[in-house]
Amino acid sequence: MIISVVTITFNNFQELQKTLFSLKEVSASLFEILVINGGSCLETKNYLETVFQDEFPQGYFISEKDDGIADAFNKGFALAKGDALMYLNSGDVLWDKNYLAQCIETFKENPSLGFIHSSIIFADEMAGEILMRPRGKLGDVNLGRGMPFFHQSMVVKKDVFQQLGLFKTQYRYAMDYEFVLRLFKHKIEGLELSGPVVWMDGSGVSVKQEKKSIFECQEALKRDNLYFWPVAFGFYQRLMRYYVRRVLLILRIDFIIRLYKRKKSCRA
Repeated sequence: MIISVVTITFNNFQELQKTLFSLKEVSASLFEILVINGGSCLETKNYLETVFQDEFPQGYFISEKDDGIADAFNKGFALAKGDALMYLNSGDVLWDKNYLAQCIETFKENPSLGFIHSSIIFADEMAGEILMRPRGKLGDVNLGRGMPFFHQSMVVKKDVFQQLGLFKTQYRYAMDYEFVLRLFKHKIEGLELSGPVVWMDGSGVSVKQEKKSIFECQEALKRDNLYFWPVAFGFYQRLMRYYVRRVLLILRIDFIIRLYKRKKSCRA
């Protein structure tokens, strides 16, 4: 069993190098690395064409325009030859070098599992590095409050994608959230391993476009017929917290935001 690690990149060569460097200590027999380059950065193209496959003989790449993050994710799936997939975006770092081996062993011991996930370290631009823990099992959390766990740590069996379909390209920021909703609807079994396992770059597009991402989540809930009263209440709690943070930023009360984010991280 091997894991296909899909890394999408868009004109951020230094972040791509950071991600790939974090994989060098992992046994090549455990994974293949697929780089989906949608940008025009010459450094990235030159690296992929001249150095990349010397450093990663089990690596593959494509350099072409895409129609956003979901489309790039899906291109990674089309290339993947592994039994499971992990989406580790450029800038994110595999923190626990044993994680892929642990996932493979766990899948072998638990054939019914559809996915594995764990906690992460989130590098927040204001609050610094924060340990972010999953909120619980899919059936036990209020999906209106956002992602119950983190796609950066998720390792999903390939046959789960074949069963549920790929990421939906109409979502520019919340495509991972919508996919998790389908995991919930189809009662796909998952398991949390101890962590943290990934260091997440807090300057990504979903963080920068948080408001748009939140409303895309609401749209996904409605389209998947999951927007009933308790979930709607959870959604508006999430939206209210976002507006409170925006007001605090406008008032320049930064220390309260930092305290809030660190407290929030205890429950993700």
